[in-house]
Amino acid sequence: EYIKGYDPCRNISNLLNSNALKSDPSRKIPGMLVTCSLSDIRVGFWGPAKFVAKIREHGETEQVKVSNVLLDWSHDEGHFGTGGRFGRLEEKAFEYAFLHKVIGIV
Repeated sequence: EYIKGYDPCRNISNLLNSNALKSDPSRKIPGMLVTCSLSDIRVGFWGPAKFVAKIREHGETEQVKVSNVLLDWSHDEGHFGTGGRFGRLEEKAFEYAFLHKVIGIV
């Protein structure tokens, strides 16, 4: 039971149905950029994919914008991100672009 408390997929419905969200309609779940890689030997790609699918399964509400939950799926990155000379810069640019979209700059 203790470990299940840390499982994000099992806790999505608890989060979305929490009293804090029900009592304060102005509270919102933040946009999420969830990343995964087929080449990551430490974290399976199915975990982040399952997490995003569960959030989207609950649907759009005033407090959860499903369009702000994005899964970035990579084929060649490892656990620590992209390698190469410009890979890290491209990764950061993508993260900043997502952030700008979520906060409404773009």
